[in-house]
Amino acid sequence: MEKRMAVAARVDDGLDVLEEFLLIRLEGIQIDSRVQEALQRIENSAGKVRITQLTKDCQVSSRNLDRLFRTWVGFSPKRMARIVRFQVLLQRMETARRGGSAGLAAELGYYDQSHLVNEVAQFAAAKAMHVASRYVADFSKTRCE
Repeated sequence: MEKRMAVAARVDDGLDVLEEFLLIRLEGIQIDSRVQEALQRIENSAGKVRITQLTKDCQVSSRNLDRLFRTWVGFSPKRMARIVRFQVLLQRMETARRGGSAGLAAELGYYDQSHLVNEVAQFAAAKAMHVASRYVADFSKTRCE
């Protein structure tokens, strides 16, 4: 893999090499069923599921679910829910008309408009108004599926 990464001419080529390597390493491995269930519930709720409800639904303590997620996913279930919700936001921003972020914030489960703005600033490293449609299309391609 190191040799192939060294000769990768573009970032996309390097990502392809890395993806191929990881898929080979993961071949035949079964993800923990509780993590799989939690991931499905997070995806189905568009990231709006409460972690306390998630732990009940998956019949696991919050501490254990957090540990399982860090092992299988690399970060907490809360962060995963935030990422999924942000991806949904990007998809909506891509298709929605400009303005109306307060309504969009409420619909997507943000506490208020400033909560949405802060999430955009954190994940996109930009102000919400500067996340133009040409950039939204690139961000939404990172969707976990």
